[in-house]
Amino acid sequence: MEYVPVPEGQEFQVAHLTVTVVPVNHIVPTVGLLVSDGRSAVAFSSDTAETEKFWDMVNAAPTLNALLIETSFPNSMAKLAEVSRHFTPASLQRELTKLSHNGLDILAVHIKPAYREMIIDELKALKIDGLGVMEPGRTYTW
Repeated sequence: MEYVPVPEGQEFQVAHLTVTVVPVNHIVPTVGLLVSDGRSAVAFSSDTAETEKFWDMVNAAPTLNALLIETSFPNSMAKLAEVSRHFTPASLQRELTKLSHNGLDILAVHIKPAYREMIIDELKALKIDGLGVMEPGRTYTW
């Protein structure tokens, strides 16, 4: 394995995939990713709170099949989520208004295990088309 710096905001190749990286809003430097094979594209927010460059990158993508976005804390822990720069279901709902793509899978990731069931219930209550929770052990194909 070799660690190499990745160019923020620029595309680079990893095997047959094109990857674009942009900084997101987190306590430690963190990036969001857009990965495409030319037919399908998946965006991954990494750990983040409200952000703009990520949505600019995602919305500029001609195709987007899936969005993997963190939702770390339940709504009752909104203050902790805010200071640690993570989403709750309520703050995720506000942030998803920035998404211009429709008809894609939106999968919550980085859910704190102690709050998993509560967060899943709160996400379901949002009734957002395509919104679900990424399932461990499941293979996803886009």
